[in-house]
Amino acid sequence: MCRYCDALNKPCSLNKLKDIGGDPIKAYEIIAKELLEKGEDIIIDSSSMRKWFNLSMPDLRITLFRHPVSLASSHVKARTKKMGRARAIGYSCSRFIGMYKGAYGILIEYENIVEETSQLKALFSLIGIDFSPNYLKYWEYNNHIVGGNEGALINVIKHYKPEELDAFVKHVSRGQSEYEKYYKMAEGNFPGNINILTKEEEDLVMARCGSLYNQLKMNELR
Repeated sequence: MCRYCDALNKPCSLNKLKDIGGDPIKAYEIIAKELLEKGEDIIIDSSSMRKWFNLSMPDLRITLFRHPVSLASSHVKARTKKMGRARAIGYSCSRFIGMYKGAYGILIEYENIVEETSQLKALFSLIGIDFSPNYLKYWEYNNHIVGGNEGALINVIKHYKPEELDAFVKHVSRGQSEYEKYYKMAEGNFPGNINILTKEEEDLVMARCGSLYNQLKMNELR
């Protein structure tokens, strides 16, 4: 389902994705039909589903990686209630290593595409699009978010339905205090890299993930 259009109560042909039970083959077929056949020639897929990605047979692979502290903060806000804070951090470190060990293609850190950076401009040049700072205001364009990116949706709500923001944050937080605190710390547009870890937790995360993170940074797109 397209959560971008759904949040704005807009009709969207991609909403049929909710009826396929998470089947990556059918999902790719639907997206290809609805977007590529309408003249769109770029699909950005941030999922970790290798089967999905291999089916798309891209001409160019761009691998986004996250700062391990940002990733751990994200897991803490979403998983503390279910598994406890320490286990959520441990889970995040395992995920970081599992997702990015052996990463290949064009590497770029996620935090470097949410604001105007040299890496973002290099990425635009790589895919043959003239960069404009206006593109950072993605909510002004007809994008389709088919994943669970609540941060992006919160930016959409901020700009189109600000009177519903508090209710929306409570909705996506599902009663989890860390979740709600995470999003309420965002000022202006949600950047996706809010840190709610203590200094001791940061040190623990970097002790486990810092070496791999530094390797990724050394090979990042410049």
